Order: sequence, then C-alpha cells, then structure tokens
Amino acid sequence: AEFWFETEKEKAPVAMKDPDEVSEDIQEHVKTIVQTAENALYSDNFKDTVDGWRKYFDEKSVIDWFFVNEIARNHDAKDFSSIYKFYNPTDSMLHYGPIWDFDVGFGNDGDGEVAAVTGWYIKNGYWTTRMFEDSLFVHNVIERWNEQKEALDASVQDIFLSLASEDSVSAETNFMKWDILGKKVHTNSAGYEERLTYKSEVDYMKEWVEERIAWIDNALKNSFFISYDLDGGTLPVSNPNVFLSEDTEPFQLNNPVKEGYVFAGWSGTGIDGTSETVQVTDDKSGNKVFKANWKADIAFYEASFAESEFVYSGVALTPDVVVALEGGEPLTAETD
Repeated sequence: AEFWFETEKEKAPVAMKDPDEVSEDIQEHVKTIVQTAENALYSDNFKDTVDGWRKYFDEKSVIDWFFVNEIARNHDAKDFSSIYKFYNPTDSMLHYGPIWDFDVGFGNDGDGEVAAVTGWYIKNGYWTTRMFEDSLFVHNVIERWNEQKEALDASVQDIFLSLASEDSVSAETNFMKWDILGKKVHTNSAGYEERLTYKSEVDYMKEWVEERIAWIDNALKNSFFISYDLDGGTLPVSNPNVFLSEDTEPFQLNNPVKEGYVFAGWSGTGIDGTSETVQVTDDKSGNKVFKANWKADIAFYEASFAESEFVYSGVALTPDVVVALEGGEPLTAETD
C-alpha cells in the first residue's frame, strides 16, 4: 500500500488496503480513527465500559480473532505484520478480521518461536497485551472460550480430517509435481525428515493443534481474578485484578494507606491471620479476595487533639476531658 503510518504509542504499522489512492483528507481521517482508538486503549480510564477502549474496538471480533491466531501461534499476527482490520462507520469501531496468512503458524516454524505448543503468543502483541490488563476483557475471553470449546474439539476431530481427506487427491498431485516431502522447505517444522507422506503431515498438524488447544484450555482454567476490600483505604500503586496463568509473573501486593490509621496487614485467601507481605503466584487455586486491616494511628490522633482549639462555657468537669482509645478505634470524649 502506498499509504501507511505508525501509531504514536506502540509504533504499530498500519497500511490502507483499499482504495489504492486516497486524498490527504482521507489519510488524515484514517490516522485519526486509528490513533483515537489507540489513545483510548492506553488512557488511564481505558477499562471504562462506556468511554474506554470498547468505545472504539469491537470486543467480540477482537476475542474471536485472538483465539484463532493464538491457537495457531500465528507468527504474522502478533505484531501486525500481516493482519486485517476494518472500520465500520455504522458503529464507529475497529473490527478485527477477516483472518488470513497462516503459513508460519500451527507449528510450521522450524525451531522458531511459534513452533512450541505451549506459551502465550498473540496475547503479548500490539494492543492485545493492554487489553489483557482489563479484568473484564479476560473474563469475556474465558467465557467465549468455554462457549466454543466443545465445538472446537469437534472441529479438530471431524472437520479437520474431513478437509484433509477432501484435499488428498490434490495433495498427491502436488507432491508428484513438487518432491518436497521429507525435505527442508522454508520453515518446515521439526521432524520433517521422518514425515514422508501427506498423511504423516496431517497427523502431525492435528496432534499439534490438539496439544495447543489443551494447553490454552488448561491455562485459562487456572487463571484467576483478584478482588480487594480496602475498608476506606486507597492504593498509591494499584494491584492487578487478574492473574493469567502461564503468563503473569508472581508479584507482591502493594499496601494501601488510610489517613489516621496504620496498615495492619492483609487477610483473606490463603492467609493465616494477617500479613503485611503477600505474594501472589500462579498457584492454580482459584479466585482470591484480600481485605485490608487497620489500627488507629495513636500519634496521629494525639497530634490532632493537641492542635485542636476547644472552647467550653459550661460547668467545670472532673476529671478533665480525655480521649480514650479502645480496640484501635477513637472514642468520643468521656467525663465523670
């Protein structure tokens, strides 16, 4: 394409497929559409369901596109080197798809990074990584996977082999013309020397896809969500709300603050009593809930009381007015 540009945040390459020639006004319009979407995705309120990134991206198409390419570990999809998106003026959103270009996918990468059946790949590409910081998006990803998992398994067992059978005559003719079975061609996956028939290549790909789907299924099942009860406190540095299994690095909870109180530790999932140091790991034990606990900051209240000005015009009180602290909570003034 003659017209292309890079986005400001991710430097993601964007080219215009149709039409071949466009005016400068149209070029600027396209840039504005894409850049506005990226800006929303990387804004502070990107998770907002009304004014966040969903205002500019069709989430359903993103999720379906993600799964197709993640299953394949499609080399050409991760960093936008060869993918399609389209802008729908009716809903003013960017839609992902149609899908294409899978020659370096499904393990067909020699010893390259997409050959393995394990590990997240597309998830770590442009824009997708940011979306996975949104716990609602992760929830919707898992929900969509669970909706389609049974049909996906069936397609591998039935449709996959049916298409392979349908193409068998063409394949035979192809390999009569091109004697490449068992020989190194571009990015042949490992073990090609032993795969000397069309059927052996089909079997290899089917097994690879089955193992890949099983890995993703297991990773999603072991992912979990984290909720926090700060009991009036605030977090100077936020804590993650989602832990994506086989991806998120273990992390220590950032502790909250609350005026007039000292943080007394977290309680909740997996914690015996309270602890000021909580490490969250890929323990595959389900969702977690953590509650902040507090004790009154006596020094804070002593200083506040000393600085206060009291004017009393009634009868004398005995003993003098005192401030009592009981169980960590400040009480009202007590007198005899």
